[in-house]
Formats: sequence, C-alpha cells, structure tokens
Amino acid sequence: MAELTIEKSVTINRPADDVYGFIADEKNSMKFRRNVHSVEHLGDGKVKSVRRHFGRRIEVEGNVKADPQSRKVTFTGHAKTNHGPEATTNTQTVTPRGDSSSTLTVRTVAEIGDPPAAVRDHIEKVTAHELESNLEHLKHLLEAPEGFHESLDQHFVNA
Repeated sequence: MAELTIEKSVTINRPADDVYGFIADEKNSMKFRRNVHSVEHLGDGKVKSVRRHFGRRIEVEGNVKADPQSRKVTFTGHAKTNHGPEATTNTQTVTPRGDSSSTLTVRTVAEIGDPPAAVRDHIEKVTAHELESNLEHLKHLLEAPEGFHESLDQHFVNA
C-alpha cells in the first residue's frame, strides 16, 4: 500500500491562540475546508465527515485530539473507499510568530492503495493544491476585519 505525505504552511496575521482556537473547534472545519460537506460529532472526540475529493463523495470517520499546550490538532481515521478503508492522519500545528501572527502547518499522511506512478503523482498534486487552497481560505477568514463576515451576511440577507 502506497503512502502519501503532504505538508503545507501558511502565515496568518492573528495570534497563535486565536488560530488554534478556531481550528480546534471542529464545527469550523466546514468554514475553511471547502471540500468538507458535513461533520457529525459522535462524542468523545469521534467525528464522521462527508467530503468531496476528486469529484467523489467520501465518508471519513475517526478521532480528533486537540492539545492546547502544543497548539496541535490531530485527526486519525479511515476514509471509506472502493478498495476498503484507507488510513489518514492530519496534524495541524500552530506556531507563534511574535504577538500578532502565527504559522499554521498542516501535515497529511494517507494510504492511497497501489496506483500507477502517474496516478499517484496526480493524486499528490491535486491533494496538495486542495490543502493550499484551504489554508489560503482560512488565512482570509481569520485576517478579515472584525465584523466583516457578519456585515457580509447581513448584506446578502437583505439584498
């Protein structure tokens, strides 16, 4: 079974505790992970989500562990695929960069079966792009001026 590892980082102009607090709240995952369509909290850190990957619906179940001391959130679980369950681990670590900014590093390790080399390369490229896009979206969400999202919601509700 082939293993895919991707690591990406983004610097966000918000204090580390703010960034950690946002990503540690699993309810926020749908706000910045554009491929996540639903999240169900099953209790005791267990979650079930439905995602879109390569245009296909994928159910993922696992455990989320948040560690405020190290500002790290780790998801360990399995994606249900046509080839059976594939293990996936996603670790998000927030590192302070002074008082008003921080770096979020996301490391994803996933089993992807045994695809041909060209398919594996394409899976890696698309997954990396998806991860970068989600990180940039998170950066924009967290760096928006206070009240921006509420104003935007109000604007479109009344339009």
